[in-house]
Amino acid sequence: MLQDAKKGTELDYVLANKNPLFQKPVYLELWGSPLFGIRQKFISPETAEGTIFLLGQLDFEKQAMYHLTVLANDAYAEPGQDTRNIAGLEVVVIVEDVQDVPPVFTVAPPVTRLPAGLIPGDKVLQVHAEDGDKGVPREIRYGLVSEGNPFTSFFDINETSGEISLLRPLDDILALTHAGDPVLLTVIAEEVKVSRDEPPAMATTVQLAFFLPERSNSPPYFENDHYVARLEENAAPGTVLAFTDPYTPRVMDDDAGKNGVFSLTLLGN
Repeated sequence: MLQDAKKGTELDYVLANKNPLFQKPVYLELWGSPLFGIRQKFISPETAEGTIFLLGQLDFEKQAMYHLTVLANDAYAEPGQDTRNIAGLEVVVIVEDVQDVPPVFTVAPPVTRLPAGLIPGDKVLQVHAEDGDKGVPREIRYGLVSEGNPFTSFFDINETSGEISLLRPLDDILALTHAGDPVLLTVIAEEVKVSRDEPPAMATTVQLAFFLPERSNSPPYFENDHYVARLEENAAPGTVLAFTDPYTPRVMDDDAGKNGVFSLTLLGN
């Protein structure tokens, strides 16, 4: 029986004859699972028909097989040779899986710290997903979700193995991020549909966070290696020195955060 069978679906039927020594008819019962029931009707004064039907929703991933027992009370027995007043019949129900569960990630570290020596082509980590349907599992293909994510182009993922590698230098990523902020990637795992008659392929995603290595604390630097300014002889205190081309009185620091804070001091004044 398919796991997506509807409530009320009939599975099979059994026939039981009454004991000729008793006036009362044969009575059928079903034991083994609350998901199945039996509907009885008399097709003759001596014979009862019991139809086994579904009472609830099946789930292959929870249980793929059911052992049921049909009991016939006051069933036929050979007069004078068999004194039993009950007979049993074993029924085994096999649940057939259908494609209704998306892939499940079994390996997907939520947080990863990237080492400082990582270069393009190096492996960052590897994810793994499996088809959530265990009956006839499909193969899985991996990809990176690029929509709305500027960092997808900095990484690559092997579509069959799930291995994620660095595609561009870390410095390129550092230039676009603030110190301490993680780089977020979304990985998609999608089932592979092999025939036109199969149900649609299902997919699932997981988000990964990469923390970049700490930036080196580089020194600040001047726009020019020396500066020249002219000042009149009788200039008053507080007169501002004016630096003209080609001199630019500007100091820069490529570090972010507290490493990018600096102060200026006059030496030999």
